[in-house]
Amino acid sequence: MKPLRVELENFGPYGRHAVDLTAFREEGLFLIHGDTGSGKSTLLDAMTYALYGKGLGTRDRDDFLRNKNAASDQPTSAALTFTLGDRTYRVRRVMEYERAARRGGGVTRQRPEAVLECLAGDPSFETVSTPRKCDEAVERLLGLPYEQFTRLIVLPQGEFRDLLLARAD
Repeated sequence: MKPLRVELENFGPYGRHAVDLTAFREEGLFLIHGDTGSGKSTLLDAMTYALYGKGLGTRDRDDFLRNKNAASDQPTSAALTFTLGDRTYRVRRVMEYERAARRGGGVTRQRPEAVLECLAGDPSFETVSTPRKCDEAVERLLGLPYEQFTRLIVLPQGEFRDLLLARAD
């Protein structure tokens, strides 16, 4: 899997922001680095959230990932466009949040949403549009459940020691 584009909306400290990674498309591995507080972990959280519906480790709660300054009627979402072999996919998730009720007064819970679509390379792929089906499809495509993905593909800061001490199984 190679990430091409990450899109955030009211995710972490960001309002609406997109990160284009297509310049690294032909590279094998690449490193996301920068100063403390520059948004590296948020970017990894967004990629992981888009794929699996939760962030990394201790940062996997929706109330932690939602921008505290987002208006109650604005959703929080993360989208990831990535290639897998010769196919290109886009997965987008909107997290559950409390918003103003459209009728009457008070607030209501906006249910989580998820969509996984194939943009190119697999005409037989059927778009999935529920969180559960998206979870299943992502795991099937990548061949990794969340726990393995976060240990093998994305190594969050502070967890390198855990990797070194992990059992082989």
